[in-house]
Amino acid sequence: GGRDDHLAQCHKKHEGRDCGIIPSVDDVYECVKNELKEGDVFITLGAGDIYKAGRRVAKELSSR
Repeated sequence: GGRDDHLAQCHKKHEGRDCGIIPSVDDVYECVKNELKEGDVFITLGAGDIYKAGRRVAKELSSR
């Protein structure tokens, strides 16, 4: 929603780094799979079943 987009814009403005909002846990891996490289730290922030995104990313990356 609007507040999430505002948070991402503020982070980019003040930290100079790109970030974004992925609204669906099911879409997280598809959005980050080509961005993550060995040694990167991947952090999720949220509530509920967001832990599933981290588990899927770890599983998919470990099978590369």
